[in-house]
Formats: sequence, structure tokens, C-alpha cells
Amino acid sequence: MIALLATAALAAEIPHLNAQVFHLSVDGRAGFSLDDGIIAPDRQFAGRVLFHYVNRPLVAVHADGTEVVALSDVVALNVLPSYTLGRTRLGLDVPIYLGTWGSDVEGGALLGDVALDLRVAVLDPDAAPMGLSPTVRLALPVAGDTAPVGSDGLDATFGVAASREQGEWLFAANLGVRLLPEVELENATWGSQLAVRAGASRTLGDNAGVSLELSSLFGFAEMFGNAAGSPSEAMLGGWYRLPANVVLRAGVGTGLTRGIGAPDARVLFGAAYEPSLARDRDHDGLRDRVDACPADAEDLDAYRDDDGCPEPDNDNDGVLDPADACPVVAEDKDGWEDLDGCIDPVTDVTVRVVDGAGKLIEGSTATLGEFVNHGPEGTTGLGAGSYSLTGEAPMYIRGVTSVLVVDGPPQTFTVTLAPEPAPKPTAKVRVVVTLEKIEFWDSIYFDTGKTTIRSQSFSLLDEVGKTLQAHPEVTLVRVEGHTDTRGDAKKNLKLSQGRAEAVVKYLTKAGVVAGRMRAEGLGETRPIDPAENATAWDKNRRVEFIIEARRP
Repeated sequence: MIALLATAALAAEIPHLNAQVFHLSVDGRAGFSLDDGIIAPDRQFAGRVLFHYVNRPLVAVHADGTEVVALSDVVALNVLPSYTLGRTRLGLDVPIYLGTWGSDVEGGALLGDVALDLRVAVLDPDAAPMGLSPTVRLALPVAGDTAPVGSDGLDATFGVAASREQGEWLFAANLGVRLLPEVELENATWGSQLAVRAGASRTLGDNAGVSLELSSLFGFAEMFGNAAGSPSEAMLGGWYRLPANVVLRAGVGTGLTRGIGAPDARVLFGAAYEPSLARDRDHDGLRDRVDACPADAEDLDAYRDDDGCPEPDNDNDGVLDPADACPVVAEDKDGWEDLDGCIDPVTDVTVRVVDGAGKLIEGSTATLGEFVNHGPEGTTGLGAGSYSLTGEAPMYIRGVTSVLVVDGPPQTFTVTLAPEPAPKPTAKVRVVVTLEKIEFWDSIYFDTGKTTIRSQSFSLLDEVGKTLQAHPEVTLVRVEGHTDTRGDAKKNLKLSQGRAEAVVKYLTKAGVVAGRMRAEGLGETRPIDPAENATAWDKNRRVEFIIEARRP
């Protein structure tokens, strides 16, 4: 770029000033000139070696338009070591000029102004929205006056660096005051300046990134009056990380204004030893500085995800989380379903209502605590404790027992009911329904040796029919015919079958559904009284109604 220094004096005498105004950061990650608010871990060394080429950083223009290229080309090697101690980073910028060329300059290798660089972290980006660091840079005047690449006195910059990481982006900004020995030129004053730098970098994958930065100086003497005292330039850079924390860096830039030190072109490339400051080796989103397990990724299961450590068994119940249906609530280890990882707050309890023979009683009801089961068998869940179990069923005596529910495997409790005493038919109530049969007062009479029902039994059978119709829960009755032992057994069996069928036929005509009854003749096979006399014969010659099925 062209500095508007329309002077003959410049052509005759090289001013003692540093035309290398581009500030090289010792350890900035956002570019070549930008410091950021990130501090490396305590007692960590880093270092950079950069080859630096600058084209036409200092050019004068005469009033007649002719140019004097005071400094046409600069080739330098910058060595930038740094070391972190606590929250403080100490650094050096050692410029070694391998060659400088210009109208009155053609120098060999020389040492430039060595800069001491100090940065202190006051805000930790791992704990605050941004990183913030005061900075101090002191460049010592050791370059001499053989080329305009060194100051005539102490070059000191006091500033602040701020940065913020947002996903893959790192944004940084620097603001500072640069104090310089004042140099009077023909039409400008070169002296203390306001230093402003800003830029951003973006990582590309795990091992590469690009950056863009802007750098400007504004001279206090003529901040907006003369562009010569306010150089600005832009630089595009990139980096690639190799194994062993070796980083390759390269960048190109150009001046944006016609100021002193703003070149037509600037090229930087080199290598660095830079331990990664991403500090998230396990890629779990937590920086190593706050990650209690920096080499083991957090499992991100909404349980203690802020410590950076995987918790394979969140509730420490011995059931690993992938198989644990309740990963944050410990299994109660009660011997029942202990492998599902969940507390079993209730025990599965089955209740049964049975008769004296252990048979389930249809139409019964069981009550256990607040659980009511309408039926002979049912299951519920109950907490551990003592409960009262009650069983009820028609024609059975209500049964009550105490049970103890314990935490653990399923339990079964049974309440046994005794039948109510069977009612006895009387002359006034000739037909009654019991648990097992329909009983009646008197007998059903037939003509001797025949299946014909005598008329004197019609009224009794009519009452039996009405009783069956009044008890629809009785769904099947076995009508049994019996004879005494007199006569031929085969004939008696046939006679008993015919008499049973005659009773079924009569009751069907009386309105009882035929499907509710079935006839069975048993002959003389089931006597009530085994004696062989008239009294026994009268008892054994009979018809009985046995209840075979009920609905609840």
C-alpha cells in the first residue's frame, strides 16, 4: 500500500520507525494477530515458528506522483514461545529478519524488536459466557536503525482480549493502546495509537480450521486526518493439526488503507507445537478442565450429565442402565423381579374362595383390604402388611381370615367357606332349594310297576316346577329315578329310567325349560336303606332332584 508521505526527506533518510505493524499473537487460536480469552492449562508450553513475507509495507509518494519504495520486501522468521503458569501466560515474539530491501535498504539478517507478551485470564470461558484477559506487550528497541523494522524506544501495548466460543466458531476481539516514540514525518505524525483487532475462526472437523481477521491502528495525533498514520489490513488463514500436537498454519493478507505498514501483500506460514485447547478428548461436550473423566465420554442420560463421567449404573443397584427399566431408582432386591431394576412397591396377591373340598366356588366374592374380587379367584397388588380376607357366596357361611403380605414373590391366600345348613321342607313349605339338590316334602307316587305319575303328586310337581322357574341360577338338574330291590334288576333299571323321564316331561309341560333337566334311572343301585323290609322299600323307591350346575 502507499503511505501518503509526500516528502523528499523520506527518500534521503529512512525514518527510524517500525513498519512491521502487524501484531503476531503468541498463542491466539482465532488467527495470526488476535489474542483470545482462552488460557492453556497450568504449566503448559507452546511455541510457534512462522516465516513472514511482506511486500511494499512502506512507500512514499512525491507531490509529482513519483514513488519512493522505502521498504519493498521483508522476509522474517518469527519465533513465538509461550508458557502458562496458573492463570497467566508468558510469551515472547522474537523476529529475525532474514532480508530487507528498499530504495536505500538492502540489509542482511538482523534481530528485530523482541517483544515480551503477558496475558492473564480474569474470566474462564468454561465457567463464564466469554473469556476475558488483560494483555501487556512490551517490544524492546534492539533492531537498530539499519532498516525501518524497529522503534527508537520502548513499544508498549496495553489492552484486553475477549473471546467467545459458539459451536464450531471462535469469535475474538482485541482493544488496546499502543504507546510509541513519536516520529515527525513531512505530512504526518507517527506515534501512539489505538489498536483494534477482530475476527473469527471455524473448525472444520477435528483437525482443521479457517480464520478471517481485521487489524487496524488509529494514530492519536491525526486519528482521522491522515490515512498514513492509520494502517488497516485483513488476513485469511488456515490451520491443520498433525499428530503429537503439531499444527501447520498459513495465511495471506493485504492492506485495506494507504497507511504505514499496510502492505500490498503479506504471507505467513509455519509450524507450531500447540497442545489442544479444545480439551474435550472424549467428545462429550464438556471441556477437560471441568470433566472429571476427560478420557471417558459422559453417557448423557439426564443423570449427573454435568460431571463428564459415564454412569453405567445410575442408581447403583447392580442392574446396568441399558437393562434397567428404572435407571435412577434403585431395585429393592426382594427376591422378586430383581433384574428389571425397578422397585416393586407391591406384591402380587391372589385370593381364592373354595369349599371344603378345595373347589372354587362360582358366584363367590373375596374382599382383601380395599380389593374386592367378584369371582372365586382374582389377583391384585398390595403393599406389605396385615390384611383381613373375607369370602362370601350364596348358600355358604361367610368366611373371614387374617393374612400377612410380605414384600417379595407373589402370594396366594385361600378362604374356605362352609355351606349353610340345608333347609328342610315342611308341610307348609314343601319344596326348598339347597346347595346340592331340590328337596321336597312327601314323595312322588307312580302306579305300581309303571311309569305313570299318580294325580296325587301333581300339585307337588307343580311346586317343583315353580321353584325351578324362581331359581334361574340353577342351570342343570339331574332327575334321578330309584327303585327298591324287589323284582328283576334290569327291569327295575328300565322302570327307574322311565319314571325319571316322566317327571322331566311333566315339568316341561309345567313351564320348565327342558334343557335345564336330564333324566337318569339308577334302579336299585343306590338304596338309602339296605334292609329288606317294607320300611326300607318305601325309602328306596324315590325320585331325587340333584343340582349339577349353577351360574354365578
